[in-house]
Amino acid sequence: MLTTTHITPRQVVARTARGERVTFVDARDERLLASSPWQIAGAVRAQLATLVHDANGLARDAAVVVYGQHAGEFHVPGVAARLKSLGFAEVRVLQGGLDAWTRHDLAVERRAAPADP
Repeated sequence: MLTTTHITPRQVVARTARGERVTFVDARDERLLASSPWQIAGAVRAQLATLVHDANGLARDAAVVVYGQHAGEFHVPGVAARLKSLGFAEVRVLQGGLDAWTRHDLAVERRAAPADP
């Protein structure tokens, strides 16, 4: 079984300040996603059911940080573990999720509106 490790918002900022590449994966469930128009700046949306397809938008040479809205989303570690099984070398879960990120006043952006069917 693959285990996932956590990373704090401050650790992410420290890594990017050193010039390391980090890619964010927004793995919030649909209900929580619908309740907030915000995402971490540059995040790629990914869901467990469509992860193989969603992972095509991720850089293979960057650390991948997966996040939910808060620490209690049980599926977020599953998304991270699946990314590791797809061959991403370094995958971490953002400790405290988007809530912790915004508490530190770190960069967020408006999510793009979903396309009409």
